[in-house]
Amino acid sequence: VNYDYSGKYLLEVAFREDRSAKFYTDNRWGFFPSVSAGWRISEESFIKDRTSIMDNLKFRLSYGKMGDDKGNNNEVRAFQYLTGYNYPGNSSYILGSNVIKSIDSKGLPNLAYTWFTSEIYNTGVDVSLWNRLLETSVDVFYRKRKGLLAYRYLSLPNTFGSTLPQENLNSDDYRGFELTLGHTNQIQNFWYSIKGNVSFTRIKNVYIEQADPVNSYRYWKDFRSDRWQNIEYGYKYVGQFRDQDEINNWAVQDGAGNTTLSPGDLKFEDFNGDGIINEYDEQPIGRGNKPEIYFGLDLSANWKEFDLSILMQGATNYTRYLYNTMETSLFNGASSLDIFMDRWHKADLYNSNSEWIPGKYPSTYSSGKPSNLRRSTFNVIDSYYLRVKNIELGYTFSKHKTQRYGISDLRIFVSGNNVLTFDNLPFGDPEAPSSDAILYPQLRIWNIGINLTF
Repeated sequence: VNYDYSGKYLLEVAFREDRSAKFYTDNRWGFFPSVSAGWRISEESFIKDRTSIMDNLKFRLSYGKMGDDKGNNNEVRAFQYLTGYNYPGNSSYILGSNVIKSIDSKGLPNLAYTWFTSEIYNTGVDVSLWNRLLETSVDVFYRKRKGLLAYRYLSLPNTFGSTLPQENLNSDDYRGFELTLGHTNQIQNFWYSIKGNVSFTRIKNVYIEQADPVNSYRYWKDFRSDRWQNIEYGYKYVGQFRDQDEINNWAVQDGAGNTTLSPGDLKFEDFNGDGIINEYDEQPIGRGNKPEIYFGLDLSANWKEFDLSILMQGATNYTRYLYNTMETSLFNGASSLDIFMDRWHKADLYNSNSEWIPGKYPSTYSSGKPSNLRRSTFNVIDSYYLRVKNIELGYTFSKHKTQRYGISDLRIFVSGNNVLTFDNLPFGDPEAPSSDAILYPQLRIWNIGINLTF
């Protein structure tokens, strides 16, 4: 249902009702409403009749509820309300000369299993001033998901003979904002447009089904309910060992009295001060590998027959865990990156008694050293990047020059993709899906083309 009064007061109300056979009869129906309202205050007489600088000023509010029967991460087990058996099972037995597959119970039936829901609240404002010389749009949102699938944490005896079903136990929320800012203008034959955007999102676990932590440290580190997501734990890197005396006087971090350590190996902070560096010295060292902030810039311009467009995008507030290459650079006899030429090494590679030559990285070993393999601020990097994603320069021939040849439109252009990237990683692609950032690289592509219409 839509309502519009004089272009000033806007209202939209909608709902949907869905039914899924994946759930027990009493829980198959889901009711999902939504409502949005807008007020174009710039159309009110007390603004419209008093100023000419404001093209548009609009306030917006919305609420919506959605349902999903696939389950979080698409891991739903349908028809959990049915009892029965799975064949073949996970075991077998011998009957005579034959191997007979077993049958397994499907587990306890779950009659209460139903939709998981997502409620979204949004408020925003749109502003345009001086005939689009300045435009902005701001949205603040809050999204809460309930009924996410999880297995209830219970200790069951082996004689129980069944497994627990998934239940609608967990919940989380998303919150953040989106901001766009633009400027458009024309000066005689020159027209240009500048549009920028930035978004920020954080995710918080409201409730996570898990066992109670066994001590205060485990509660601080591992308890996930009512905690922010996107937090990386590890060891704080505090430098490299310069000589054997420093190794001897440092907290034990290799589990063997530091007898396996060498000059150039990484050293970590004894966070709890007990003289032993182990799992109880892990602390927050980053934000995880999902960026919380995205930003972009879109530039466009026309001058006579020439046109230019530039698109840039980037992200920050995330970390890259560079594990394989940083930790085991020569794993299984593989070749390595040239950055590891700057490493601790012996002055004479064939004389173990020769002096150590310092470098940026530890000495390389075929399978790495266990102490150097730890996740730490040495190989977990607070990352950012800005990529010039696309540039295009074109020229459009005027019609009075082309129509004599039966051509209605003719444009030539040159464009580039992935032209430049600015980031703080020692190697790899900041947008790579792999945490190690080692894969076939993004290609820089240049195109020359013609658009021709007869």
